[in-house]
Amino acid sequence: GYRHDEAWHHLHLYNPRAVRSYSTMPSFRHLYELRKIRGQRSDEALALTGEFDPGEGYEVVPTDEARALVGYLMTLKKDAPLPPPQEDAPSEAAGDVKQS
Repeated sequence: GYRHDEAWHHLHLYNPRAVRSYSTMPSFRHLYELRKIRGQRSDEALALTGEFDPGEGYEVVPTDEARALVGYLMTLKKDAPLPPPQEDAPSEAAGDVKQS
């Protein structure tokens, strides 16, 4: 199955409609930090364009919480087969049948 990379997940969390125009997922911008670029742009900076571009000299980078969440999302396997259905356990154990 198709798997998204970390950059895709970060962009989707920051602005879900940037990657899926029909998305109803809320934004998780609070997991990201707007900061002034000092020297070189961070390798982790989100590739934001249009109205979400932070402006000249600024970048948006993930916080530790955002990195942890994306790390977790990357571990989820969407292509794993579902486990077989569990058989219904008997409602009462053998020998514990109630007498009326």
